[in-house]
Amino acid sequence: MKRRILLLLLCLFAVTGSFQAFAQKSVYLRTNTCGAFWNSSGNEKALNAVLGEGNWQYKYFETVDVASLLTKDIDFLFIEGSNCGTEEMVAFLDNHRAAIENWVSEGGNLLLNAAPNEGPDLIQVGFGDLLLTWVGDGSFGAFGESANPNHPMFKGPLTPTGSVWSGGAFAHFQVFGSDLSSVIKDAESAEVYLAEKEWGNGSVMVGGLTLAYFQEEFKAWAPIQEVSNIHKNLISYMARGRKGSETSEEPVTEVPAEEEEISAVVIEALTNNSFCQGTEVSVPFTATGTFNTGNTFSVQLSDASGNFSSFTTIGTVVGTGSGEIKVTVPANLSFGTNYRIRVVASSPEIASESYAVVINPLPAITAPAALTVNCTPGLCGATGVALGVPFITQNCVASLVNDAPATFPIGTTVVTWTLTDVAGNKATATQEVTVIGAIPVPAISGVSSEGVYVAGGEKVFYLGYGDSQVTLTASNSTSAPAATTYEWSSAAGLSNTTGASTVVQPTAGGVYTVSVTATNEFGCKATTSVTITVVDVRCGNKNDKVLVCHKGQEICVAPSAVQAHLDHGCSLGSCNGGEATATAASKVTGLQTEATSLVVYPNPFNESATIGFTLKQAGSYRLELMDVKGALVKEIAAGEGLAGSSYNYQLGNSKLLEGIYVVRIVTPGEVKTMKVIYKK
Repeated sequence: MKRRILLLLLCLFAVTGSFQAFAQKSVYLRTNTCGAFWNSSGNEKALNAVLGEGNWQYKYFETVDVASLLTKDIDFLFIEGSNCGTEEMVAFLDNHRAAIENWVSEGGNLLLNAAPNEGPDLIQVGFGDLLLTWVGDGSFGAFGESANPNHPMFKGPLTPTGSVWSGGAFAHFQVFGSDLSSVIKDAESAEVYLAEKEWGNGSVMVGGLTLAYFQEEFKAWAPIQEVSNIHKNLISYMARGRKGSETSEEPVTEVPAEEEEISAVVIEALTNNSFCQGTEVSVPFTATGTFNTGNTFSVQLSDASGNFSSFTTIGTVVGTGSGEIKVTVPANLSFGTNYRIRVVASSPEIASESYAVVINPLPAITAPAALTVNCTPGLCGATGVALGVPFITQNCVASLVNDAPATFPIGTTVVTWTLTDVAGNKATATQEVTVIGAIPVPAISGVSSEGVYVAGGEKVFYLGYGDSQVTLTASNSTSAPAATTYEWSSAAGLSNTTGASTVVQPTAGGVYTVSVTATNEFGCKATTSVTITVVDVRCGNKNDKVLVCHKGQEICVAPSAVQAHLDHGCSLGSCNGGEATATAASKVTGLQTEATSLVVYPNPFNESATIGFTLKQAGSYRLELMDVKGALVKEIAAGEGLAGSSYNYQLGNSKLLEGIYVVRIVTPGEVKTMKVIYKK
């Protein structure tokens, strides 16, 4: 190691010995917004090696005094606009282009180089039509060669320099303009990466070469020593003055550094450079040379514009050799295609060239448009509904699902679409599907020719006296009369089981429930029922007389005498039968139910439940859904109903949270409640 340092010092002395006269006459100008490590380490080393440490000045675009910079006291100006300093360089050129051109014309020597990772794709340098433009074919100088092997910078003071080099990203920009002397160009195209132009009594050297730091210390180009010599010779050539052809020094061959003493880090090719937020990614890297014990390799992520001035460390590993780093992509990034990553070692402090990556957006979804469809014929609902395709902005999709039922019920159903990415991030959107149709709301009315004697608020037939049959008629308020069919059922005798009307004619005492199921034109069904109590008051040997309770005594009288007994306070039937007194005035032409009933099915429910109730008496009603704390969730229905009529409503799961609810029916005479459970 001591021998290597001694030889290198001897070589540098040979290079710098004749430059003491240039003290403070050379200026290195760059931005101060990027870290000094990233933007200057290679150039600083080359300047120190050629001019000698302390024999050149450091200036910044943002703070330099241009009036004192562009004077005859300054012979050599090196402007560097690579990486994250391009925008500042462009602003400096735009503001001072005429002054710079005049300074060169009066004998100044300008070296301007820019290999940017930001800024415009075309830079107007000035000096007539001198331009720097992005390498259009994407080759980035895959191969470079000396365009003019006889140019002084390839003859010394350091040799060898070679004529052809191989590697990656030798340049980012190419040079265009008239009256140019090509110095370095691509071996497989006409792209010029370094060129010289005479301007008055001075000269301009313009290039799009990547920083010396990348090419030399990263080992991105080979032979490394020849590339290193090129950078130093370029500074030496420009700092020596006009064309540098008057130098009397003999070429000095720099002793190659020992390969194992040059440490470098290179990111290997990623299998996918499109990152999903919140996911884990492996970043493989190759580390060459010597790293100190306790060294940490870190993966740094730039901002959305590719700038590392405020980087984020997303993964680390402790080690001294090649490997891979598991990184977690932050979940709070904005979408971008200009992010970059790099691997940075801590000891020694070096970094890889940055690698372009894309940060995908968090999942976002827009549901298909709302739909209105007809019922499937014969089915109370719609099947096979084509929902459409939602619009999503996500390249990291793990799943896309919706909660649409196989059969959509009549009415409006809210379908929720859920998009989930590979990191578990979710986004939802809703779509409404409306099925045209109606749910039957059947009702039963009853009429007898003579009337029905009523006792105790019940619907009572007194078999053996008065009317012994009643005609029941069904109706459906949600469809036209001809659009609904009916099916009747009862334990008592019915004149028929289909049609809108049927006649009930009991032949024995008891309690009878008569039900009717209405089916409308959409295939929807609903059922309601009415309960009838039959009291057999027949007596006598031939059952041709009527049993009457007369002052606590049961007597059997002719039918013609019954009304007179009733008018005097007697009652029909047995004295122990509990029948209340019936009077002629109590004859009615309709049926009245015993109490308002309430039923919910299925319970618990998943997609929807049917709520049914039968009114005790005619009047207003209000059907409500409450939470377990008694707060109103929604009003399901409200209206006017008939006594003894049954009504059915659908309760959907739209916007309901899983849990226990209370269904409540409110009428002028009573309130009934029932718990219902919703499970997803």
